[in-house]
Amino acid sequence: MKKNDNLEKIRFNILSANKVQSLDKAEKGESLEKGYALMKEAGNALFKKIKEKIQKDKTAQGIVYVFVGAGNNGGDGLVVARLLLEQKIPVCVYGMKPSSELKNEAGLAFKDFEKAGGTYELFSEIKMPDLKNATLIVDALLGLGFEGILRPNYQKLVDYLNQSGVPIYSVDCPTIPLQANYTMLMGFARNEIYTEKESVYYGTWEVAPLSYSHKNVEFFSENVYGLIDAEMWRLLPKRNEWGDKRIQGTALIVAGSRGMLGAASLCAKAALRSGIGLLSLAVPASLLPELSVKLDEPVLLPYEDFGSGHLVAENIQEIKNFLKHQKALAIGPGISRHVGIAEVVTSFVSQVSVPMVLDADALNAFEKKLEALKHHSEEVIITPHEREWERLFGALPNSIEKRDQELREKAKEYNFVIILKGGVSCIAFPDGEIYRVGSPNSGMAKGGSGDVLTGILVALLAQGCSAKEASLLGTWLHSEAGKSARNRLGAFSMLPSDVIQELPNVFLKLEKNF
Repeated sequence: MKKNDNLEKIRFNILSANKVQSLDKAEKGESLEKGYALMKEAGNALFKKIKEKIQKDKTAQGIVYVFVGAGNNGGDGLVVARLLLEQKIPVCVYGMKPSSELKNEAGLAFKDFEKAGGTYELFSEIKMPDLKNATLIVDALLGLGFEGILRPNYQKLVDYLNQSGVPIYSVDCPTIPLQANYTMLMGFARNEIYTEKESVYYGTWEVAPLSYSHKNVEFFSENVYGLIDAEMWRLLPKRNEWGDKRIQGTALIVAGSRGMLGAASLCAKAALRSGIGLLSLAVPASLLPELSVKLDEPVLLPYEDFGSGHLVAENIQEIKNFLKHQKALAIGPGISRHVGIAEVVTSFVSQVSVPMVLDADALNAFEKKLEALKHHSEEVIITPHEREWERLFGALPNSIEKRDQELREKAKEYNFVIILKGGVSCIAFPDGEIYRVGSPNSGMAKGGSGDVLTGILVALLAQGCSAKEASLLGTWLHSEAGKSARNRLGAFSMLPSDVIQELPNVFLKLEKNF
């Protein structure tokens, strides 16, 4: 797989909680001062966010309430409180433990808070704080790694804060089941924010970079990454302003069958909106008149189907001839699961000598024929959703870490890129890297959305992107266009065709930085 030097610039690390804790321990070593320096960085990052909110919201003239535990999470909260005091912003701190029990970095944070004139009130569940004048709540109660059931006093406070109606900003991670409006993740993103069970508590979130040593970050990295939106322009394929349509990329899509021509149409339209110069679409000859009405731009290549309305064995050589002048191939959307198609697809794919995308029924064709998936000479991207994955490889583990490991193993064994589609798509590469791309959007959970993604991917491959570049950029573009469609039309009414209509706006934003 081709190396891309831009990858370091477009991604951020995602770590599990235990790795973050191990990294913190390694950074601090025996130095309390080093640990406190990191704590001050963390507190300062959240303070700036809070100050920015207060300055923008002219009605936010009340008190910031900071609730702190006895550990380092509480220390971060005390740093925030001190900085607020120094800026003359009203702040009230409630601690879950007596100040005498604040040790190490949290103890240093308390001393500096006290020097700044701060007062620390011990929380009592008997008399809850009056939050009538609150403009914001800072949750610095329990940090990373807490598991189990909250103690009764914590649970009572969390319930009270959830019912307060006051915006809640959490330090590093919410004290679940506290429902934060915003969470500032310190240093790194966490696996938890990409899970359905826990992500709902985080609200919107950002990562505050901390000055960890590059050596330690590399050592503890789990090769799991997210993408930096503002840097995605770096993956755009370079365009030749003097080049003709073939210079801008050529591709063949094999898609559609009787009753499923919409899949072929959506895939083709998405590819055409994604920069390709010349797109060819191979379709059953008996369905050509119907598809001709739906599409103007692609070159339609009818193959003889003897009136069946789907692929037949005699099509292999004919489609291979179509491929002679193509730089990429996509096969699968809407080709159906008629008897005999699996044999056609598995045989054809092993003879392809251009980068390709396998989607939908092309993947289903390999059910119980997994060895045939290894027979490819060029880069391959497969795009299963969870049910398609299960048909091929069996049920996925529930644990996000174990799921990552299974995807890694399969990507390496079969030497292909896996885009496991979902609320957050997970992309696995043969080199062991995992990327989490996109955000949950129920408006995308509609038939045809995957066909749109396949069209984007094949267009990017045709323009010279590697499989890694195409899968990352293509999945990101698909997600961003989906967000735009939802913002315009709502989750109930948006359609996959609306996602295609939003692609120009997403590309245009990237081009402005290109």
